[in-house]
Amino acid sequence: LQGKNSNQVSKLLRESTAPLRKCMVVRRAPIEAASVAQLAARLKRIVEAEVVPYLQGYGFIAQSSHAWNEDVRQPMIRLMLDGHLKYGDGKQQTWYVILGEIAADDGSSTQQWHVER
Repeated sequence: LQGKNSNQVSKLLRESTAPLRKCMVVRRAPIEAASVAQLAARLKRIVEAEVVPYLQGYGFIAQSSHAWNEDVRQPMIRLMLDGHLKYGDGKQQTWYVILGEIAADDGSSTQQWHVER
């Protein structure tokens, strides 16, 4: 961006983001939770023991929930922010829509998802 004026930067930003989604998922957040712990319990975390078999079902070979198998090429992971909304009394809680994509390095398998947090 160095050497470009604000009009050139704005045009470049519009052109580079054109392929991205033009809509945002809007869903009521579970704001009834009185604490972060209650909210986390409602969102239900995945158990670490379930990570490896879950990924294997999509063709990804992980050694554990924290490490990929070193004998296999690493997958490409992309996370993108797709917007945010404010909820709660006085709009104090900000929820972000995160788009995720994980793809095998050779392109043989790709999975996409979105989550609001």
